[in-house]
Amino acid sequence: MTKDEKGNALILTLLFVSLMSVFSLALSYGALSEVRAVERFENRIVAFHWAEGAVDQTLVELRDNASYSGVPQTSASNGRASGSFQTTVTATGSPDTYQIAALGTIGANTASYGYQQSSITAVANFSTTSSSTFPGAIFAQTSISQSGDGGTDAYDSRNGDHDSDDGANEGHLISNGTGANTIVKSGDGTVRGNLTAGPGANPSTAIVVSGDGIVTGSRSAGTNAIPVEAVSVPTELTSGGNLVLDRGTTTTLGSGNYWYSSISITRGGRLTLTGSATIYVSGSVTISGDGGIVTAGSLPTNLRINVTTTDAVSKSGDSNLYAAIYAPQSTVTVSGDGDVFGAIVGNVVSHSGDGTVHYDKALAADTNESNSPNQNLRAWSEVSY
Repeated sequence: MTKDEKGNALILTLLFVSLMSVFSLALSYGALSEVRAVERFENRIVAFHWAEGAVDQTLVELRDNASYSGVPQTSASNGRASGSFQTTVTATGSPDTYQIAALGTIGANTASYGYQQSSITAVANFSTTSSSTFPGAIFAQTSISQSGDGGTDAYDSRNGDHDSDDGANEGHLISNGTGANTIVKSGDGTVRGNLTAGPGANPSTAIVVSGDGIVTGSRSAGTNAIPVEAVSVPTELTSGGNLVLDRGTTTTLGSGNYWYSSISITRGGRLTLTGSATIYVSGSVTISGDGGIVTAGSLPTNLRINVTTTDAVSKSGDSNLYAAIYAPQSTVTVSGDGDVFGAIVGNVVSHSGDGTVHYDKALAADTNESNSPNQNLRAWSEVSY
């Protein structure tokens, strides 16, 4: 091989090596660009989830604190990338409605490697509906039947006894039930109040009135279901077992909270309360005969009977009862000649006999709250990555 040929071969080899180096650099740069693109995409997703999580955290705080201003800037890391998240809460001017601006960021600034940012705007509403635990003389989750000569009316014990208030027209019968025969009124008794079935009910089939009795108010379906809270025994109470008062035996209780497995007051037995009391019962309640319960001051607000189970509640006989009965899972039966001053809440309520239920409007101050259908998020949008 001549010197010229050797020179040409060397030049070709150098050119080949140079071309391969250029190709290698191009491939490396392309691979690096793809890696960085993947990292940016991953950071974008992480920033988004940090912002979304900050919105959720803000919603939780706002439920308990309407003046909450937002999540402060908080450092975060997913093990590979570091950044922060935060929110700002602004009142919209509408009641209980707030705008939440959330920001999730990867990297310290725009010049940081892999810097990404996600911004979310949400609108939340935290309005609640509130209604009385005792909205009328009788409330039942499922159904009410009333017969006999007894009826309902209302008074306000804060203004004096029933006679001084002359029986107002607020002795309502109310049910959350929506099916046929949800409220059945028969007999000769007078309901001085409204008959109201659950929302969506057809009043013509859900409310049935017969006999010579009178209903002074309207017959309709409610706008919203009445919220009903479950009742449980406070953990600090100790069970008193079964309270059985029979054949003239008596017991006296002072102010406070009490818990019994069941209550049976019959044949002249008597429970006397000298102060304001709440009695929790995790079983059946039977009150009959001419003894019954003597409530302090004859004020229904001084005695609340909470039944925590589905066991039956029965009030009969000639004695009057001054109390608020709250047994939302129970079948409650009221019969006999004795009156009930206060209110009754049950799952199914049957009222018969000659006794009248006199609703104490002072009980209306005891309320249950439930979330409105539009609570929490009402609008949500991602502004940018």
